[in-house]
Amino acid sequence: MDGFFDFVRKTKYNAAYPAVFTAFALIAVYLVSMLNFSAFDALKESASSAMNVIFSASLCVFCVCRFCKSAKKAVSAICAYLCGDTMLFAAVGAHFSLLFGVVLTLLFCLILRKTDLLIGYISVLSVCVLVALLFIAVYEVYTLALQSLADALKGRGAAFGVFDNVTRLLFGDYFNSLFYHKSYSVTTILDGKLVSGAADIFNSSDKPTDSTSEFLTGRYFATIFIPFGVFAEIFKRMKDETVFAFLFAFLLSAVFGNEMLFYLMLFLVSPLLYVGSLIVIYISFSVCSFVDIRIGFKNLPDIFSLFRNMDKPVYFLLIGIVVSLMTYFLCRLIAAKFDLLSSDELPREVKRLVTYLGGRENILKVSDGIVTVLNPNLIDILHVDCDIHENKVELYPDDFELINRLPD
Repeated sequence: MDGFFDFVRKTKYNAAYPAVFTAFALIAVYLVSMLNFSAFDALKESASSAMNVIFSASLCVFCVCRFCKSAKKAVSAICAYLCGDTMLFAAVGAHFSLLFGVVLTLLFCLILRKTDLLIGYISVLSVCVLVALLFIAVYEVYTLALQSLADALKGRGAAFGVFDNVTRLLFGDYFNSLFYHKSYSVTTILDGKLVSGAADIFNSSDKPTDSTSEFLTGRYFATIFIPFGVFAEIFKRMKDETVFAFLFAFLLSAVFGNEMLFYLMLFLVSPLLYVGSLIVIYISFSVCSFVDIRIGFKNLPDIFSLFRNMDKPVYFLLIGIVVSLMTYFLCRLIAAKFDLLSSDELPREVKRLVTYLGGRENILKVSDGIVTVLNPNLIDILHVDCDIHENKVELYPDDFELINRLPD
């Protein structure tokens, strides 16, 4: 079980390759959708809704292959996942969320590691079918709960910005649609027709209304400036594969307006940093509403919509720079305060022994059964059995084997 928990802690690295594959796929689709063909009109929106499936399917294959060392079990896992997701989509028109796809993948790894191929496939398939049936059964209650939340957030664009990001990560796009295409944000009469939803009103009106600054403009800060501030802080602290995942997720977010893959990776790296980004999202939406910057979009807040609908560019860029700097320093503060973003991924027993020896900075050298420390007074002799000779520490063989696993 310890091996599984270590694998869970490395999810941010295991999710890196699927994130890169998903970002590449979506970028390619978005580029194709820019071609002026009527057949491609709905391609961008369809690809965005399918992102959860693309990422979760590739994550499922990658993780099961790596943890269970079996391509056959990986195929069985992806078949089970797609079966459950198809059932849910056919019944209610929704996919499993990004974060739930991660949870299911880890559960599959645990089940398939302990079982043979046939029993494992039956088990994970049963889990997916039961979960899909459960979601279908509670879907009406779920939508009513989100409608009640949306009703409570009427006229609160900043709070909407935060809950929109969280609910898309946890549940999907339904909450988002209540404000963009339903009456929970605003309703007005245009050309004798009743139009509801901030996005629909923006695309139907010749002049952007107040709802644009309240509910739409803040998404540009959430897709461009906040991810830029986060990436600027963490890229030197991450391993290569995670850096590339963040880079391509950032490009997907900043250029094409699809930010959820970036925020999923941020959540997997550190939920605390994700909470920090939500704070900045709240501030960004508030400032946009206060300054009344009215930049809307049709489907996604991509960079092309930004230039096409630009309003108050000087204010927009100044606020964007401040938001990026605020995000950068907030991430830096949180990382320093809670000792996050360490490049070392050590098992718990190794970390515990390192702590007893005074921490990484107190360990100078490990060789020939001897640990050389900077300050022997920092060693917790109540929790580690050792012989101390000045700054030379002799450990028992088992403890030395653990400490010898430290990277140079």
